[in-house]
Amino acid sequence: MIRSQRAADDKEIDITELEAVAMAASFIDTEMANKVYEEIANNESDSQIILAGNTIANTSVISTESSAKIDKKWEKYIVNSGDTLSGIATKFGVTTNSIKWSNSRIKDIDSIKPGMTLYIPAATGIIYKVQKGDTIDLIAAKYKSKASLIVSYNDLYGEDLNVGQSILIPNGQKEEPKPTPTTRVASTSSSSSRYGSSTYIARTGTFRFPTLVGRNGYYNGYHWWAIDIPNNIGTPIYAADSGRIVEARYGWNGGYGNTILINHGDGFQTRYAHMTTLKILGGYVRKGQVIGYMGSTGRSTGSHLHFEVIRNGSRTNPIYYF
Repeated sequence: MIRSQRAADDKEIDITELEAVAMAASFIDTEMANKVYEEIANNESDSQIILAGNTIANTSVISTESSAKIDKKWEKYIVNSGDTLSGIATKFGVTTNSIKWSNSRIKDIDSIKPGMTLYIPAATGIIYKVQKGDTIDLIAAKYKSKASLIVSYNDLYGEDLNVGQSILIPNGQKEEPKPTPTTRVASTSSSSSRYGSSTYIARTGTFRFPTLVGRNGYYNGYHWWAIDIPNNIGTPIYAADSGRIVEARYGWNGGYGNTILINHGDGFQTRYAHMTTLKILGGYVRKGQVIGYMGSTGRSTGSHLHFEVIRNGSRTNPIYYF
């Protein structure tokens, strides 16, 4: 008998009747089964019922005839020009870490390139290839999931794991390696000026234009969520508001080229891309401080600044802020 508990007072409530009907219906009619499960969900919401393990309530109902087709634990996705890891994650309704952890080729959020094949999990979690000596309990413990969820999502009832088999670990998490602390040695050379202040500088709450506007003005370019500002190589680029540089990279970086990302706090970040030189590599910077110089690195057809305003993880049209 499946039982549940009321979170508030620990009183047990039997809900086996509806569950039994739903389970039986799943072998006859999928639509009927889904309606019954909706009723269970409504009852759970009304009475604060917590299903044991939350396994049944959160698992899609499938028919026996089509189970092999519906049991799709991931799908392939070819990266397009302009794609970002966060944008792909939003499109498929999973976290960026779920995609990163499921694709060993992704070392950081900017390492995806057009034409790259990604494996996108069907739910937040990790696509995992079974290793020798693995058991469901060991996998669940290692990746902070639940054995019951792994069994349910992968239809492993009474089945043994096979080495090389790929499974989905729902809600799985990987331990991120902790960065090795480094000691910055004081120097009289100009390299010390490559870092901003170590003292917190609060944002002003408004954005200034991040560079000088050339004769061609500026425009949204290929994306509504960014603006391109063409001008000569070497044109100064300014911090749109005060904040901390959380990323300063040279290279391809997913098409951004040489790029800087500033965290302003209160959910706001700004990105500056295609730069020729990064003047500031870390620390806090003030609004209007020169952080680098315009260029044409990465996926670029000419000297310009690609500028983004990110709010709570989503890119917004920067034009709204000027």
